[in-house]
Amino acid sequence: MVPTHPQSPSPPSWTPAPSCRLRVFLFGPLQVWLRDPSHSWRLLDKHAWGKGRSARSVFKRLLLAPSRRLSRCSLQDDLWSSPDDALSLDKTLYNAINLLRRAIGKDLVLTIESAYALADQSLIWTDYDASQALLASAEQLGRTTDAALPLLEQALSYLSRGELLEDEGGLWVHGARLHGEAMRRQCRRWLAQIYARQGRLWLASEQYRALLEADLFDEESLRDWVGLLLLQGQEREALRCYETWAERLRLQGGSVPSWDQLNLVKSSSDMVSLTQTAEVAEDARPGLVTPAVPTCSIGGLWPPASSDPVLPFLPLSVGSPLWFVWQQRRIEGLLASFLERSDGRLELPAWAELRRRLQEELATVPPQDHDRDYAISRRQMLGALAALPLTTLARTSNGLPPVEEMLPLCAAANAACWQLLNSQGIDIVREILPRYLPLLEHLAQPGKSLYSLAARLAAEANRIAGIAAAHHQGDRRAKQIFSRKAVHLAARSGHAPAQVAALRDLSLAFYYDRLQVPSMLAHLEPATPLLAACPSVMQSSVLCLQATAWAYLGREETALRLLGEAHERFEPEGESEALPDFRFHEDNLILWTGRVYLHLAMRFPEKGYARQAWQTYSRLATIPAMATTPSRLQVEILLDETKTALIQQEQETFAYLLMECMHRATELGSQCLQEDAAALYRQVCAEDHPWHNERALKELTDLFISR
Repeated sequence: MVPTHPQSPSPPSWTPAPSCRLRVFLFGPLQVWLRDPSHSWRLLDKHAWGKGRSARSVFKRLLLAPSRRLSRCSLQDDLWSSPDDALSLDKTLYNAINLLRRAIGKDLVLTIESAYALADQSLIWTDYDASQALLASAEQLGRTTDAALPLLEQALSYLSRGELLEDEGGLWVHGARLHGEAMRRQCRRWLAQIYARQGRLWLASEQYRALLEADLFDEESLRDWVGLLLLQGQEREALRCYETWAERLRLQGGSVPSWDQLNLVKSSSDMVSLTQTAEVAEDARPGLVTPAVPTCSIGGLWPPASSDPVLPFLPLSVGSPLWFVWQQRRIEGLLASFLERSDGRLELPAWAELRRRLQEELATVPPQDHDRDYAISRRQMLGALAALPLTTLARTSNGLPPVEEMLPLCAAANAACWQLLNSQGIDIVREILPRYLPLLEHLAQPGKSLYSLAARLAAEANRIAGIAAAHHQGDRRAKQIFSRKAVHLAARSGHAPAQVAALRDLSLAFYYDRLQVPSMLAHLEPATPLLAACPSVMQSSVLCLQATAWAYLGREETALRLLGEAHERFEPEGESEALPDFRFHEDNLILWTGRVYLHLAMRFPEKGYARQAWQTYSRLATIPAMATTPSRLQVEILLDETKTALIQQEQETFAYLLMECMHRATELGSQCLQEDAAALYRQVCAEDHPWHNERALKELTDLFISR
């Protein structure tokens, strides 16, 4: 029997496969990206299509045909009016096919009897097919569930590029556009329902507004939007939306249903009329350019606190620079409100609620590294929040501000540093954190007021500093030093989860520094008696590390038993709020599960553990957490997948993943992850390795030559 080799996990159908040769965007202006021999992408120049539009039209028509296949007669009927001379029409199609083959590659355009066909999505990826796959997967996940959210947001990014098949005409185009509009409409409706359920009023309103812009007669969307505003207490805004829509519908000659016919929660007679005095109307409309500078209360920094804990929203374009300014002001307002309510007493329930709210607010601005302007504005906002302790110190002329004021600022700064650390902001963390860390350590001295809370924050800050040092400078020993300080400070805090988090980080410092596994296990041992006082998700994380260590040492049975216990105790729902300074989600669990199998595959190559590692990593494409997986973790997962491809002898997959690892690590600014990728490259380029002369690896030389 011929042995079968496990295949690498195929990417989801909406992601370009490693074998992909073309990426085609059909929404908006036609864009065709061609992968060149160096595995980088270049935009196909319009001159490559030759004169006229015939080659591009044939290309688009085939891409939208069922199975991407169409007979010659159907192509001619759809694209050109039939001339008297049939030979002329045959020649036009023949020339168009030749031009198309010359532009994208002869082997991607097939002749099948009397029909032409294009390669499938694995070779020619299109945003149209990707959008359909994303919507289908979202439907399988429940349509309006949190799991479906990242898929729908990705689909909308494709669908909203512009009109489908721009600059094309004909009956076939009309049908395709109707389908494209239906996909966009369905995507927006599901997104609006998810955002509404999550309480993200602005984002939900944006989807409903777009639905009504596309179709003024969409009464269902109006009813849902106005009903949502009423449930949120936005009565004036609800009536404004209704009256604006009604006026536009009248201008279009449509029949306007009355307010009562919409069957909404409140009657319009119970609501504030928009025809009240100008002063009242102005009160309902906060400044749209930037929040006015308020009367300051604490160190000249804060806007006046409100008795209402619900933070205000402004109708600004999401992701714009002004939107980020307002998000920063919202968080500052949250801190001011907390300080006013606490009245100089930091009680534990209120403290826990503050940390939860900080985490929640920052989660509304997730990283989008592909959008440069967004990424810059986000870095500036997070940098300003991380610098809050320094800003207050600079405004204080006589000694230190009260500890009750400084600790919430440091909590916000730590939360911002975590966000920066997990995207493209490691350099900012390295610049700001060392400037307020000594202050935290000073406040954490025994005998000082609230020293236990300060010690927990100082332990967290040292953990952040260790990760930043390891990634920014590749200094893995520095992570050990900072982690030891974190362990000492966490013990002073008396908080069991903080102690376990610090011990876990210290053990990881030894794992990533040349796989010092015995030292790793030794530093995990003190965490064991503390686990009973920790949430189950933290227990699961420690068990995963122990399983990984024993797998590396070849203790197969022990490793698998511990891994099984880790999965049994993994219950993330509702526990992340209790651990604002610790992250262990499903993507973390998948990383360490795959890593256990990876180490076992190295010890026991005949037992199929490499295949189990592949299967584990393939689950990443199906979980919603991947949309918010920190960039650092994504690159670590890619590295482990690359190592698994090496064990499996999947040369092309290995080369592709290794290239992706280096690109992503470089974008992140992580020196240690770049070093790890370079070490893998040197391993396969050694003269005694069977791949050292392979072309796929030689093509990566320029990428690694200076590493």
